[in-house]
Amino acid sequence: MLYNIKPLHLHCVFHGIRFKVNKDWLSGIDSLLFLYTLAYFTFYHLFFTILHFYVLFIN
Repeated sequence: MLYNIKPLHLHCVFHGIRFKVNKDWLSGIDSLLFLYTLAYFTFYHLFFTILHFYVLFIN
């Protein structure tokens, strides 16, 4: 029964694990950068909208 098992080299196993971990890590970083960019532009737009109304109505 054990003679039918094909050998699998460990470097193939570790390469597969490393690729999966790196892929998941990078997709998480991409999501964080997207949310950070979205929050930055939302704040930027809100800040200049308030500044615009401040200049129009206060001065």
